[in-house]
Amino acid sequence: MTGRVGRWTGVKKEVVIMLYVLSQTVGCYAANQLPSSDVQQNGMSDNMLNNQRVVVHKDDISEHAEKSQSMVYVKRFQLDVSGIEECLPPPKALLGKYSGRNLAVNDLQQLTKALSVYYRKQGYPVATAFLPRQDIVAGIVTIKVFPGVLDKLRVKNSTSLEDRFVEGFLKNLYAGMQLRSDILEMTLNNLNALPGVQAKGILEPGDKIGSSSLTIVLEASPIVEGAVYTDNYGGKYSGRYRYGMQVIVNEPLRSGDRLVIGGMLSNEKMKNYNLGYETAVNRTGGRLGISCAESDYTLGDYFTQAGAVGTAKTVSLYGSQPLSGRKSGNLRLIYGYEHNRLNDELRVFDYTARKSSDVFHLGLTGSLKSAVSYSGYSAVLRAGNLKLRSWEAQAADEFSRTEGGFSRFNFDVNHVSKLSKVTQFYIFAHGQLANRNLDSSEQFYLGGADAVRAYPQGEAGGDSGYQATAELRYQTPVKGMSMTLFADVGEVLARKDGDTSDPHRRLAGWGIGAVYSLDRSLYARLDYARKIKGESYRSEAEDKNGRLWFRLYKLF
Repeated sequence: MTGRVGRWTGVKKEVVIMLYVLSQTVGCYAANQLPSSDVQQNGMSDNMLNNQRVVVHKDDISEHAEKSQSMVYVKRFQLDVSGIEECLPPPKALLGKYSGRNLAVNDLQQLTKALSVYYRKQGYPVATAFLPRQDIVAGIVTIKVFPGVLDKLRVKNSTSLEDRFVEGFLKNLYAGMQLRSDILEMTLNNLNALPGVQAKGILEPGDKIGSSSLTIVLEASPIVEGAVYTDNYGGKYSGRYRYGMQVIVNEPLRSGDRLVIGGMLSNEKMKNYNLGYETAVNRTGGRLGISCAESDYTLGDYFTQAGAVGTAKTVSLYGSQPLSGRKSGNLRLIYGYEHNRLNDELRVFDYTARKSSDVFHLGLTGSLKSAVSYSGYSAVLRAGNLKLRSWEAQAADEFSRTEGGFSRFNFDVNHVSKLSKVTQFYIFAHGQLANRNLDSSEQFYLGGADAVRAYPQGEAGGDSGYQATAELRYQTPVKGMSMTLFADVGEVLARKDGDTSDPHRRLAGWGIGAVYSLDRSLYARLDYARKIKGESYRSEAEDKNGRLWFRLYKLF
């Protein structure tokens, strides 16, 4: 089954836990990641950036204006922006508003303040515009814009990280440098990406005119975090009801590392285990990790008579590297390799199908943020090779022809807009494009709690496809309680070679739901979905017009 990127890409500590919780089931009964409506902050507030001393000189212009009944004629303005990027366009509309007329001292001061705000929004958080001493010639007035420099850098570290380790992340910050938002925000993002660390920056006026002092504050999160959960997001034959736990140990070696241990059980004796470790590999936010997972399942219902059991084992190496990191958005390179071994047995018939695959992936993931919206996205290319290791697997593959090399491209987009104080609108979309027939473990599925909710988990598998959801969410007067109205749709295309049957399926549904979140420690969700156009189930014998889904988890 295709691995879905979380609907919500930002990511606070509880979201990290959720991602580990929801990524451990393999095969067509895998659970997808749950979105979060929290918008990740970079630790530096606007007040911190803008709380600067702005120096406006009392100059000859002011004196001349006072002598001329506080008015001076300005034909046009000339900006002195030395130290600021030349490619940054001047605010012509703003300057034009004040050009070609008589201006009072207050008008000039309003203009310098507006210019300061403009250049701060362009990435110079302490930029200051002022009127230097000058002689006015032919109505031309010069305004100087000083970008601002770093005076002193201080670090307050209350975490378990060693100071010299933290200092490696601050190499781009030094006394005398120009203060730029991209450098400050990237540094804070890289620090916040460390497990068990919450970083923020505080800017204060420096000892010199036009300078600022920066204090980096590092606070520790709990060393041990985790979650226990239950849901009915599983498949009918592998176990619809699931119970699990994930535990995260932050900074076990005090080097920006994390240890993850987890497990899950289902009501049909399906068992999942996972163990992972990752650490920082550079001081620019790069990370490497290794993980292993195993799933043992026994299929229930009428599969019980055939003795249907199986195992899936996965070992993964993965890494990531930030390419950009701003309060308004970020971009990260992701890459990795995984080795999979799959065994499916029908013990009554002494049947064992053994398969293995080696898969590499490379992609990008990022986000865009504003005051009223958030967008997350990812694009990942996967290329691998499937080997059939038993005659039973080879016989079953004569028709589907999945053995050998394959590639697939996966994309994921999510967006949330704030419509009012109590309403939000969500859009989720993800899809897959494959170059050939795929094994069921690599296919894209439409049905499930995180897809078309009117259909069961594992319904409508295919090699290529898409799925999209639109959801309106209303926050009720009850604290933490929201009501939802949603619509889901998706299409898949399967068996492009050697099959004369219809390879195309389209599913759609709509429904209502409720979400309850208490102090970011307790989360519950309930969804009821019904079909649109009523296509029958093919993954389960008993067809239904509606489905009820629930999820409950507790963070600790």
